[in-house]
Amino acid sequence: MEDVEKKLSKDKVDKYDRQLRLWGAHGQAALENAHICLLNATATGTEILKNLVLPGIGRFTIIDGAKVSEEDLGNNFFVSQPDIGRSRAEVTSELLREMNEWVQGTHIAQDPNELIANQLSSFSQYTLVIATNLPTSSLLPLSEFLYSNHIPLVVSRAYGFVGYLRNVVPEHCIFETKPDNPLDDLRLTNPFPSLATYCGTWDLRQKSEGGNLDSHLHSHIPYIVILYQSLIEYRKNNPTFNPTPKTEAEKAEFIKIVTRHSTGEDKNFEEATDAARTHIYPGYRLPDDLTDVLNDDKASASSTPTSNYWIIAQAMKQYVDEEGKTVPVKGSVPDMTADTNSYVSLTEIYYQKSRQDIAKVLGYVRKYEKQANRAEGSVTDEEVERACKSVRDWKVVRYRSIKEEYETPDKDSLEMSVDVGENGPWYVALRAVDRFYEKEKRYPGDVEENVEGDLAKMVEIGKALEEELLRVDEESGEQKRVPDLEKVLREMIRVGGVELHNIGAVLGGVGAQEVIKLLTKQWVPMSNTFIFNGMNCTTNTYVF
Repeated sequence: MEDVEKKLSKDKVDKYDRQLRLWGAHGQAALENAHICLLNATATGTEILKNLVLPGIGRFTIIDGAKVSEEDLGNNFFVSQPDIGRSRAEVTSELLREMNEWVQGTHIAQDPNELIANQLSSFSQYTLVIATNLPTSSLLPLSEFLYSNHIPLVVSRAYGFVGYLRNVVPEHCIFETKPDNPLDDLRLTNPFPSLATYCGTWDLRQKSEGGNLDSHLHSHIPYIVILYQSLIEYRKNNPTFNPTPKTEAEKAEFIKIVTRHSTGEDKNFEEATDAARTHIYPGYRLPDDLTDVLNDDKASASSTPTSNYWIIAQAMKQYVDEEGKTVPVKGSVPDMTADTNSYVSLTEIYYQKSRQDIAKVLGYVRKYEKQANRAEGSVTDEEVERACKSVRDWKVVRYRSIKEEYETPDKDSLEMSVDVGENGPWYVALRAVDRFYEKEKRYPGDVEENVEGDLAKMVEIGKALEEELLRVDEESGEQKRVPDLEKVLREMIRVGGVELHNIGAVLGGVGAQEVIKLLTKQWVPMSNTFIFNGMNCTTNTYVF
């Protein structure tokens, strides 16, 4: 961590102080090494990019062949009256660069559809691509190219009061998922030797009970010690019971042991009782997401790793197999009621065990680097340390491609998404708009005299989509339908393809968050489709 921080200037550290507390210097480095491509400088697109320029991405390129129009003045804050007739890519690029002196920005005043059709390989230079308002005929080839090259794509659009986002990347590997309520790693149900030795030296009895602790020391016994000794006694007293309390009767028996030496007013014993819920009752087991990673074919010792993530996963799998299905100790101790010497001693015990575990995993990493013909040190010590400390939070997310979504729809998810109260009908409506545009080269309802004719065409398209996306009911034999389909299609026609800035601003915030997750490989990105209903301010995330 310190090596990465040294690469950040003091000015940057001062400016980015708050965000560095969120994603660290290594997360900031990931942003600064990124080159983002935005296709179409729409209100939504520029809002997303603004929220990436401010925290300091390295570079961006805007590709847009449109000229600034009066319509842009009504929804895009990055253009103004004197800009009418100028390249929209150039104007927005200039203003976005002004927001952060350390971000480089450029533009290509060319229709993205032409670039996709004629120079698709040019997109390989980007770290991530954001596509707004692309027709299906361009979106599909672009998404397939990026998907095959493992370049993340974020698709976004604001259509009237409806917003849509879609993450597209074959595989996203995360070490730091940063759960909302992370558990401390205390290892009380399977303690390592140095912890067991330390905890076993304590006598929980006060002098009045024949022990050697006065009331002050007794009230400052670390709850880790209390729980350890209580569990040892519980196991001795109940050799036929579960190794950790599971039933209500077993838990009651355990709490009786925990509180036996308490005066009834000792906060440390209260902490021990509370901590039993998370550190004793569940026992020790590997999280499901971590188990999935370690059982993945890519983590097997014989596979050729495709990234640093999988080299570390191979090393971790060997560690887990050789250490009795346990992972490296995190090495930190939570706050608790304890005297200074006891707390410092516990902190040092956990820290030293963590360093030993990290060193062992690092040795395995070097082994798998060599096996993969990678240069020694291509996986840095810092990266291995972060991975070890967050090992219980590992996760791999895999996304379907847009082509798969369109050609083999997930009918289970789609049928649940169109239930009453869900926002799935707007997904179907947006798909209908896309098909209408492909046929007519314009959006439905763009002029008033076309409204009724456009409605008939949209209803026909909508019914065709129902047959493609939803099943036939097995009992009635009737085609399942989208509730109030004509109503949502009328809304699509009513707005006539208009992009509202307030909807774009919402998507700008959500979309930028998703991009940051994908770039920093921290937190879990949505999987995979996000719908925002601005009419009732509700959102849903669907796996289509």
